[in-house]
Formats: sequence, structure tokens, C-alpha cells
Amino acid sequence: NIDRIGSLVATFPSFDEQERIVEHIEKQLCGASELVKEALKTEKLLKERRSALISAAVTGKIDVRDWQPPEDADLIDSNAAVQMERQDG
Repeated sequence: NIDRIGSLVATFPSFDEQERIVEHIEKQLCGASELVKEALKTEKLLKERRSALISAAVTGKIDVRDWQPPEDADLIDSNAAVQMERQDG
């Protein structure tokens, strides 16, 4: 009830400590933002390279007729997995 809430004692860090906490959090967020930027640049580059590879295969610039995935490759292209799901459904 309201009386019990009013009798609660709460402690807060000093203003200086609050400023240090905020500075620390801002540094962490800045580092995380840089990682996100790098990840987005890498994603864009990978998409461009994938598109170029597909284009080269379709136009015959590279021969992919006898290509087989490496034996230790256990990952399936996400687009292929989606296509297989669509065919099954």
C-alpha cells in the first residue's frame, strides 16, 4: 500500500558516479555502433559478390556444371532452403 511505499528507503549513486556510469555506457554503445556499421558493410559486400558470382555462372563466364559442395559443408544456402520449403508446402 501507499504507506509502505512511502517508508521505503532507496539509495542512489552520487552525481559523479552517475556521470561515470553514463560515460561508460556511451563508450560501450559507440563500440557496438561501430561493430554494427562494419557488419552492415560486410553484408553489403557479400551480397554484391554473391550477385556477381550468380551473374558469372548464368552468363557462362564460369563453368559450374560439375561443381559439388565440399564434403564437410553442412550448411545449405538459405534461399535454397526457402525454395525447398515452398515446394514441399
